[in-house]
Amino acid sequence: MAAYAVLGATSWGVTLAALLERAGSDVILVVRSDLEAHAVRAAGGLERLGAGRVLGPRVHVHPAPLTPEHAASLAGALVAVPSHAVRESVLASGLPATVPVVSATKGLDLETSSRMTALLAALGFDPARTGALSGPNLAHEIIRGLPAAAVVAVPDPDLGLAWQHALSHGAFRVYASTDVVGVELAGALKNVIAIAAGAAWGLGFGANAVAAIMTRGLAEMTRLGLALGAELATFNGLAGVGDLAATCFSPLSRNRRFGELLAAGRSPAEAAADIGETVEGARTAPVALRMAAAAGVELPITAEVAAVIGGARTVPEAMLRLLGRPLAREELPRR
Repeated sequence: MAAYAVLGATSWGVTLAALLERAGSDVILVVRSDLEAHAVRAAGGLERLGAGRVLGPRVHVHPAPLTPEHAASLAGALVAVPSHAVRESVLASGLPATVPVVSATKGLDLETSSRMTALLAALGFDPARTGALSGPNLAHEIIRGLPAAAVVAVPDPDLGLAWQHALSHGAFRVYASTDVVGVELAGALKNVIAIAAGAAWGLGFGANAVAAIMTRGLAEMTRLGLALGAELATFNGLAGVGDLAATCFSPLSRNRRFGELLAAGRSPAEAAADIGETVEGARTAPVALRMAAAAGVELPITAEVAAVIGGARTVPEAMLRLLGRPLAREELPRR
């Protein structure tokens, strides 16, 4: 019987494995080692998800690499490891390059300044069968069965439909798109804006300020996306404003919490250690700036986030610089 592979026992990886199983598929959850496999099996998932045993008997937890038998049975694979670990994890997984693959990683590659699907293509996967999954997807809510939606973008519409059916179940609804660039960039860039939003929360600026940061952040996300070939509608949808709103306003957001800790005086390293999981926005900010410079696009909020993370400015200094920008018309990105 065909199965789906999920690379990574992250919060999102375990949640995706559970979703695939609930929708009726056999799942192979590929982890780094026998020790990690044993821990995930014993817990029936991850203790930090706070939902008890969430993985049923159709999820097989397997240390990398996949066996030839498992690899031959795959209908598709989801990559759900942090951006800095994608290359190593995929190479170690034994995943055949002939398998349709979807990146569920909301970040950019620091080494090559590329999107995750571009990195997967460089590793030999067919770009026409490689996609991205994104949206307002807080794993701690989805694993409990709370209503949520996502968007899967694949160049081939028929393959997108297959992924929709594989992942949709109960209160989790998946929409389809062919705008891989837009879905992927939106999912990565919103994490940077959420750090700025978290800093505003941490400084006690209130919801008005956070809404302003979110809205202006969406404008700069969209500007860069359009410059790189994305579709405007994507940034007005689930992967754009939807995911951005959840990440900026939910206390479950790691990136928002990271910004709050920075505002409280913690160093980036201390804040990341306190959170204990990958904060993708911290790695994405400098990559996004390199992309923007090459495309001739200005990203004021992203620039200040990068400056704070790089130690060039404090959070209050960065906020003052944003507040002191010249007054201008509200010009919204458009095609």
